[in-house]
Amino acid sequence: MRKDLQQGEIAPTFILPSLNGDRGIFKLNRVVGRKSKPGSRKPVVLTFFMTTAIQSRLELAELQKLQTAFPEVAYCLVNMNESRRTLKRYFSTYNTSFEVLGDTRGELGKIYNVIDVNGVTHLPNTYFINESGLIYYHHRGFSKGDELIYAQKLSELTGTPIPISYFEQETEQPRKEDRESPIDSSDPINIAVMSLDAIGISTTEALALTNRLRIELFNTRRFVVLERGKMIEIMEEQGFQESGCTTNDCLVEVGELLNVQQMVAGSVSKVSNIFSIELRLVDIETGKIVAATVEDITGSLGDLLTQGVKNASRNLVE
Repeated sequence: MRKDLQQGEIAPTFILPSLNGDRGIFKLNRVVGRKSKPGSRKPVVLTFFMTTAIQSRLELAELQKLQTAFPEVAYCLVNMNESRRTLKRYFSTYNTSFEVLGDTRGELGKIYNVIDVNGVTHLPNTYFINESGLIYYHHRGFSKGDELIYAQKLSELTGTPIPISYFEQETEQPRKEDRESPIDSSDPINIAVMSLDAIGISTTEALALTNRLRIELFNTRRFVVLERGKMIEIMEEQGFQESGCTTNDCLVEVGELLNVQQMVAGSVSKVSNIFSIELRLVDIETGKIVAATVEDITGSLGDLLTQGVKNASRNLVE
């Protein structure tokens, strides 16, 4: 990780496009710091999020309650490369005036240490910034109970006690269909591909087929595929080995580590002159298999490489 921005440091200023209708752009120095107008100056909660990250969804639900309790604070949500359509659909479940911003290239995420030196995005990542433009508090991740820390920090920033009404609010949950289908079908899905298990062929041949699979999945234009070298590097840093990770639970754990939305795993086998490739697509949030396919090819390993892998890849997105 890069060195975290510390409490008391000046929050890096930025200009980002607003994804809320026709609001234009948002400039941090308009609401905090010496360049802001006194009448417009207010504390800022700046959080980096994606609607498909479980912890982000938990945090957003609690931020809605906090916005009601502390309306004098600006709540700026920086989205990491999701479409306007996805965000509009997600926030239709909330009655809020969040300022939703887009960091499509991840440049601000790198400045605020949301994206580390290995390219891994850590979400949610939340900064509390005071009216002078200084970082007051930084919080990485989110779990139940953290909202009380947030409420205390906002009380300190605004100089007002936590209202009793805050504790009486019930957290408004997203609609059932949003929880079950958080990924918009028009958005490329971030995936990682585990090496295919080899049954009746060599591990070298299975690796060649896995590499071809990554290319064919990318060519469907439905997926953003994490490069194998980067995936192995991240897993090794955290003490994970790719071999032996075959269960859905293990795939979910690895997927959360890699910060992808779905994982692809499977096997390739040979019986007589028939080659088979079996693939399954596991959703990281639900832990469920969302697609599965088996493709059989009679002939050679080359036929499986050139045609079977392509057919199996297409079957996963149909």
